[in-house]
Amino acid sequence: MLQPFLYNHHLNVIREQVDVLLYNVSHLVDADVKDAVRHNVADKLLGLFSSLSDEQASFINEIRYLNESEIGGFLERVENAVIPFPEIANQQVEKLFTRSKKVTLPFNHSRTLTYLGWNDIRSKRKYLIYPINGVLIGIEGTYRILNQRTTCYLCGRYGEVAHVTSEVYDKGEYHTIGHYICVDSNVCNEHIKETAPLEAFFMKVYNKQLNA
Repeated sequence: MLQPFLYNHHLNVIREQVDVLLYNVSHLVDADVKDAVRHNVADKLLGLFSSLSDEQASFINEIRYLNESEIGGFLERVENAVIPFPEIANQQVEKLFTRSKKVTLPFNHSRTLTYLGWNDIRSKRKYLIYPINGVLIGIEGTYRILNQRTTCYLCGRYGEVAHVTSEVYDKGEYHTIGHYICVDSNVCNEHIKETAPLEAFFMKVYNKQLNA
């Protein structure tokens, strides 16, 4: 049985490419062109990974040979192959955000996530949790929802964002670092297709908060 090996950002890319494949398969007439699209999609998906086992590569490669009626079933199996976000208890959250009082997890949050994030409307604070090298890291900051749409730093989506500022200590003084981040972290998670911006954000802010 295939063990979970995908992450949420892989799932987002696969969903996007499946949509591309379904659109082209349903609109194109030439069989050779359809096959070319299938192979192009499969190559893009395989290119997401630096290494795969034979079983994992064979699983991704199936998309080359699926007809339109089989693609939905393939996507369901992809979703079952996603590694869930780590389980977190409220006691862990309190340790991650020692500066804030009575921080609690959002009720019944999804585990198909790249990062866990939520807004505390009363305190106007945004909380984000992300595992780096197996260790959960928490970042918090104040947020202000913008009146205009712009691009989220974490997922690259153009939409409703908030200006999130975190207090850090750097070069002998306190100052704030600000980023535009999706207001709705669940929507953000649905659009993350690579983790480099997210990890850069966490490492930059977290490392400087450690010195604060």
